[in-house]
Amino acid sequence: MEPMAQRLRDDPQILGVKFGGDEHIISLYADDVILTLAEPATSLSVLMGILEEFGRVSGFRINMLKSQAMSRFISAEHERDLKARFHFTWSSPELPYLEVELGSTVARTATLNYTKLTREVQRDIETWGRLKLSWLGRVAAVKMTILPRVLYVFQALPVSPPPRTIATLQTAVLRFIWEGKATRLPRRVLYRPKQEGGLAVPCLLRYFQAAQLHFLLEWSRPSSEKHWCFMDQAVAGSHIWKEPWLRRRHRARGCAHPRSRKCR
Repeated sequence: MEPMAQRLRDDPQILGVKFGGDEHIISLYADDVILTLAEPATSLSVLMGILEEFGRVSGFRINMLKSQAMSRFISAEHERDLKARFHFTWSSPELPYLEVELGSTVARTATLNYTKLTREVQRDIETWGRLKLSWLGRVAAVKMTILPRVLYVFQALPVSPPPRTIATLQTAVLRFIWEGKATRLPRRVLYRPKQEGGLAVPCLLRYFQAAQLHFLLEWSRPSSEKHWCFMDQAVAGSHIWKEPWLRRRHRARGCAHPRSRKCR
């Protein structure tokens, strides 16, 4: 895959999205590929030729019917022309990639993914609620099955979830642990580490905050070579390492961060 990716990056006729002085064209994870292209009429024509060449050399064939595309910031007439020429599955208004739904806006992306996450967690909890699990077994089930799924969304989407989403998920988790009965211990005791007399029940708000702090930590590394840091820098238009320490009204446009809240 990497030779094909480098071939795409090196072709001057394939234009990507530019952030500052950098151009972003392709992202890869295993055999999943996502392309971010500008001037799609030209870029897609060249892309199709390279994919055919790659197929002849490697023996792999790209299934265009399973390949999905989403247009942004082009006219309706231009979009109709692209759909007639390139027979992808044109997705609107979202595009799935690595179990994340990419929406047409940041707010739409957050709503899509957190709504899906909440629905899946509540469905699984309802199913597991019929099983004869012990109290500690239910805590373990949350840690092994629900927490990794929630963490993936927290880490994949550095945006605020819709209001009350985390509280709704936390309530569902605690209701499952207590089998729908009244809570017998304060939440602060449940959240404590076992060494301090608690049960180490995941506090989802703290996990969300930790995931966001990871991004702020990368911002603070002058030597960070991660492409998303360069993109954030270009969008912010200022030194992003200082943004977390400024009052909200003094931050560069687009650099607002979730307000810190206590775990209740």
